[in-house]
Amino acid sequence: MASGDDPLGNALSQIGKIVGKKPDLGKLTGALKGVNSATVEFNTSAKKFMTNRDGLSKDLVAVQNANSKITNNLKLFGNIADKETFGLDAKNPDEKKKLDQAQKVLQKAIADVEKNNDDQNKQLDELEKHLTHIADYKP
Repeated sequence: MASGDDPLGNALSQIGKIVGKKPDLGKLTGALKGVNSATVEFNTSAKKFMTNRDGLSKDLVAVQNANSKITNNLKLFGNIADKETFGLDAKNPDEKKKLDQAQKVLQKAIADVEKNNDDQNKQLDELEKHLTHIADYKP
């Protein structure tokens, strides 16, 4: 640390000037070495954390993009499903009943997947907000 960045070390130096003779600072000097060592460790860990955060942000964008692809492909699937007859004749009353039942099952499944996808989008958006706030933190 530069002397301007070491308030505890500076304080011990000032104490020496105040006392007017060489004060006995042995225990404090030893403890200061511990603080300085821990500060170096903190700075190293914080840098690693920020690097990992940046990687996590990139991974989150990839997840969000993949989830958007699900949304887009699900729309296409739904559009195709709306016209699907499953090989049944809609003009035949018995087959029309089966077609309606099959469509109901399929539409429910599509709605369930859409809801799950929407929930995932909301969770990812919330996670992005938290990561954004973490990104504002500077050690």
